[in-house]
Amino acid sequence: METQTDSLTEKLAGMKARNLQNQPIEHKPIEETIPHFSDLDHWNFMSAERKVQMIEFSAMKLKFDDADVITVKNNLPLFEAFLRSAFYKRGHFKVYGARAIMEDLRWHTNAHDNSRAYKISNNITPRLSELSMEMFPALKGFFKTHGDD
Repeated sequence: METQTDSLTEKLAGMKARNLQNQPIEHKPIEETIPHFSDLDHWNFMSAERKVQMIEFSAMKLKFDDADVITVKNNLPLFEAFLRSAFYKRGHFKVYGARAIMEDLRWHTNAHDNSRAYKISNNITPRLSELSMEMFPALKGFFKTHGDD
């Protein structure tokens, strides 16, 4: 048992020594530290705070209004359900409708937004599609927007 512990200690010491030989870590601006994902693997393991940071940064790049950013941040579970459905659909279709995903979520799941009047408001759909395409390159062009020809 001690030989396993000793070998683990030696491995860790070797790793630390290799890391110390590397150049010092340089701090980058936040826009360079926020990754773009091709799938949901990393997203699923991120903290809620980090997800909100990514949403805020991507929304800033898309020039969302403050109210739209707050709406998306307050509806993080709905955004995540939208993403899961979009990635599933991406595996089967070249292009798909964001509103069709929202209708599917509305009628066939327990997903809901923080709206008091509706289970899921239609007003959030364009923002979720734009944000998902900005944050996840695998979804770029998957949804058609008003700016598309």
